[in-house]
Amino acid sequence: MHGYYRARYNWIGNVPLPPVAGQFATGQANYGQMRLRIDPEITYGPNPDLPIARLRFTVDGFDNVVFGDNARVFSTPLFAVDQSATTVDGFDLKETLKLERAWIEFLVPIGQIRVGRMESQWGVGLLTHAGNGLADWGDFLRGETFDRILFATRPITLARAIATGDSRQTPLIFAFVYDRLSQDPVVDSTISVANGAATDPQFRPFYSTFDTRYTAPFAYLTNLDRRTSEIVGVLAWFDEESGTSEDDELFVGLYTVYRWQRSTESRITIPDLAVRLQHTVGDKGRAFTLEGEFFAILGHSGGLAFTGGCPPAPCNRGTAHLYNVLGRIGIKDPGQWDFRVEGGFASGDDNILFNTRPHDAWFNTNVKVGLLMYQVALYSLSWNRLARAQRAGARRERERLQLEVPLSAVPVRDHIGARGARHVLGRLGAQARPAPLRSRRSPSAGSRRRASSAGRLTSPFVRGLGKT
Repeated sequence: MHGYYRARYNWIGNVPLPPVAGQFATGQANYGQMRLRIDPEITYGPNPDLPIARLRFTVDGFDNVVFGDNARVFSTPLFAVDQSATTVDGFDLKETLKLERAWIEFLVPIGQIRVGRMESQWGVGLLTHAGNGLADWGDFLRGETFDRILFATRPITLARAIATGDSRQTPLIFAFVYDRLSQDPVVDSTISVANGAATDPQFRPFYSTFDTRYTAPFAYLTNLDRRTSEIVGVLAWFDEESGTSEDDELFVGLYTVYRWQRSTESRITIPDLAVRLQHTVGDKGRAFTLEGEFFAILGHSGGLAFTGGCPPAPCNRGTAHLYNVLGRIGIKDPGQWDFRVEGGFASGDDNILFNTRPHDAWFNTNVKVGLLMYQVALYSLSWNRLARAQRAGARRERERLQLEVPLSAVPVRDHIGARGARHVLGRLGAQARPAPLRSRRSPSAGSRRRASSAGRLTSPFVRGLGKT
């Protein structure tokens, strides 16, 4: 049994607020939040570190729940004696104790197989981060979870064991992964509007035939062209005996994702290269550390609402060229002190609206770039720039219309028509020019389906396709 209980009190300045009368504003937030996480497991076999079989679970209680009654559980807040389960994203949990993950791992003669709903972690965590444990800076508010079948083996060990009978462990690792991301992205009629993205018209699947899930047994499972899947190939060199200290290690690996969906003509490829090194220097036990990761999202999709042309579906094809890199270098005296310098780059976009060639990459919200609240600062800057661009665009459009015809004589909608009105709105939205560096959503994984008002400024392409 493993786990932790976390309680935090936070103060955040310059928080972006919803627009009022076309004006964007910011405010200050201070609040308490908590999480209880339990990671029980059941093992079978003589070696608890590498058992023959292991059943693992992740259970979260009060997952990122804010202190207090924030849903009027008690009619008069002044006399509240019962508390709500409202998260930092502003959603009320249906259950305060939730089984997040459950999967089984078992050994076979040529490797290990894992099956179930499990965590996903690779490298620094730029592309996929499990959100486990306690962070050095800030908190992990979410984590990647996939319905996955995984097979892993050590090819050199396997070949040598077959040829010579020597089964000693070698550093080369190969893994093959299949993930089912969705079977049919229809809307569950039992989900309330308060749950956000699932029922928000702006986030519904534009290409879906059914507005809500059909209740006949197995009917929604027949829409095979709408299911989304991915395969992942992993090849890594993980040497845990690369130096003189037991903590020294060398890890270099390539994690390649191929994701597809037939109904939207989506084909996405994501190569991800990660490296991690710790090497002890001198007699004092001080160690040099190096860590980094780079990934690119390449491909095309017709399931992106911001490319236009939908509904009906598919949408206009969007072609992705997204890049993200992060590096850390440092030196430390284990147990005494740790000095580290880090930096990163994420490709940005001048136009995140009505764009068929997005470059809008992000930093995973669990990766604290520069050890700061980068995402909050970026969201605030994006909101402010969007507001200024929209005001400037609206002013230019009014001036253009006034030159063509007096607004007092002919209503704007009659002058340009319903289709033209939508085009004007499109041009106004397309004026937004956010910061060149982008960060990611997540809302949550919590959930990943939960989209906050600030998070919606980040590219839906990235939010839909960036995590593996």
